[in-house]
Amino acid sequence: MKNWMRVLGMLFIAFAVFTPVLTTIVTFMLPETFASSAKILHRAANPALLAVAAQKTVSPTNLDQVIRELNLTAAWGRKYKQPGDLSLEKCRQLLTRMVRIENPRRSSIISIKVFSDDKVEAATIANQLTAVHIRASPGSVVVDRAIPNPVAARPNKKINIIIGSFAGVTFLVVGIGLLISSRIAVKPE
Repeated sequence: MKNWMRVLGMLFIAFAVFTPVLTTIVTFMLPETFASSAKILHRAANPALLAVAAQKTVSPTNLDQVIRELNLTAAWGRKYKQPGDLSLEKCRQLLTRMVRIENPRRSSIISIKVFSDDKVEAATIANQLTAVHIRASPGSVVVDRAIPNPVAARPNKKINIIIGSFAGVTFLVVGIGLLISSRIAVKPE
């Protein structure tokens, strides 16, 4: 039992060293994603109507308008190294995954958040979605335009490194505890 605890203790200490190092390496290898938000004050105060308006923002019709107005079929065809333009359907799928619509409770504000690997692209798309929404919903007003955010939203490097370090310290404490336990283990008589 004494040897088993010693081996396990050494294994935990090895994890204590490798976990923070590996977490840091992986964090810096992950691609960065930027987020930009635009906010609209909608004329409807009814929560049900606001929810419908928020979902209408990402309707296929509105997304297709944004794709056409920003010429995303050509831009994304080049970006993703396609021989020609991307299809409208493929662009719509990509755009749907990039957009998050939020409507805080008890508020007439609709927040349009766009995620992209390009901070300018994220802001441009968020502002274009806002413009399309405003045209489709007269009386709505832009409260906050999206600007390119210089700080990546994902991965959160600081949090990832803190979590990796905390896990490393936890492994270290358990490993040292097992090593101490193996040294003071009482032999059966």
